Parts: sequence; structure tokens; C-alpha cells
Amino acid sequence: MNIYIAVSAGSAQSPFLFGIAAWRWMFWTEVPPAVLYGMAALMIPESPRYLVA
Repeated sequence: MNIYIAVSAGSAQSPFLFGIAAWRWMFWTEVPPAVLYGMAALMIPESPRYLVA
């Protein structure tokens, strides 16, 4: 996704959609998968967090 945004905008510092810098779009496209992974990691059975509890 990041390469698509960078190529479409011309560079990471160039404006992309709505005049917002492309690097900000790159950052925000990575937030939803990270949040989903974080929530899923809390449900892993026998994780170090589970074993300590």
C-alpha cells in the first residue's frame, strides 16, 4: 500500500488526497491492521501474558 501511495503522489512528501502529505496516508493505512493484530494477540491462548496470569 505504501508504494502505491508514494508512486501515486510522486514522493512521500508530496500531497496525496485532500492535500494531506502522502507519508501521513502511509502511516494511517498501517494503523487498522496493527489494531486488529493487537486485539487478536490478547486472545491467544497460552501466551506469556496468559501464563503469568
